[in-house]
Amino acid sequence: MITFEKAHELFEYLPDGTLRRKVTTSNRSKAGTIVGYERYDGYSVVYYNKFWYRIHRLVYFMHTGEWPEEVDHIDGNPKNNRIENLRACTHKQNLRNTGNFSHNTSGVKGVTWQEDRKKWYAYITIDGKMKSLGRHDDFETAAKLATEARKEAYGAFFKEVE
Repeated sequence: MITFEKAHELFEYLPDGTLRRKVTTSNRSKAGTIVGYERYDGYSVVYYNKFWYRIHRLVYFMHTGEWPEEVDHIDGNPKNNRIENLRACTHKQNLRNTGNFSHNTSGVKGVTWQEDRKKWYAYITIDGKMKSLGRHDDFETAAKLATEARKEAYGAFFKEVE
């Protein structure tokens, strides 16, 4: 694991959230170059001393000296690694600050159509348990209930998804 001192010796944080190499460590890793390789999932990573580090976690570590359980991008954009956009969190909190999953067809988290009952079903998931918010004739009521419940339960990690 990279130390706080070593991270500052190797990298310079730039205001746009990128890291620049301070020293040349190999033919491919020259001083002055921007660090990082963008992965398939949109996160940038850097390889150092047999370990891959996610840039956002490295930026957070360089500013705080801490390696929290997870580091959340407040705006949900994995390319925005400015320190103002990063916060320590748990895995549960990080999941709360996500957009809709690809299989969501209603467009609102916690709302699904129940074909057999011809009703919109609203729910919220807290600590891995689903809590029913009832079945509703109209989509707007179900969406409002689900959104308000998430806002109250998730606090700062609530993400408006439309």
